[in-house]
Amino acid sequence: INGDAQTSTWSTLPQQVTDKGVTFLFASCFWQNADRDGYYRAGMKDLQALAHPHFKMLVGDQVYLDWPIYWNFDKRPIELFGDRYRRYWGDEYYREVLQLCPNFITCDDHEYWNDYPETQPHLLQAWDDAHCNTYGPAAEILYYQFQRCLNPEEARWYSFAIDPVSFFMADTRSERVRCDDKGKNPFMSEAQWNALEGWQQ
Repeated sequence: INGDAQTSTWSTLPQQVTDKGVTFLFASCFWQNADRDGYYRAGMKDLQALAHPHFKMLVGDQVYLDWPIYWNFDKRPIELFGDRYRRYWGDEYYREVLQLCPNFITCDDHEYWNDYPETQPHLLQAWDDAHCNTYGPAAEILYYQFQRCLNPEEARWYSFAIDPVSFFMADTRSERVRCDDKGKNPFMSEAQWNALEGWQQ
């Protein structure tokens, strides 16, 4: 960059579990406003140095698209949510966390709004069906562009193996449908159920 040499390294998963084992991290619910001083980054860097994790599983709520409640709703939904993603992903501390080791990603409700896909009387973007049907697709597009596109084959759900261990990364949020009049709400598509059952077998 600007004529200066830069060193980069890439990590790959081990093919099998050795006597040294395989280490990985879980992370969820990153609320940027509570990490102004970079404690999350500091903790993750310490874990990286001590345990040398092979990868992270980011299991949802890596961004909050439903807070604060009163936003500038004059913007289009894609612009409104895009601003929030750029604020999170543009944060120096958070970028360093993401780069420490490879990431496997799934979402939870705050990538959309609290208790997605249910309506929420206190959130304008989920106030009623019309708002949900406007803001939901925008949140889905940005979840793909900032998170899901990094997954193997850009998938919502997927499996991978480090012999003899196999992992299935499920997505129990983005395919969820609203509760019906009997209080039931399927949280996986039939295709994902079939994939999960096939993996289990």
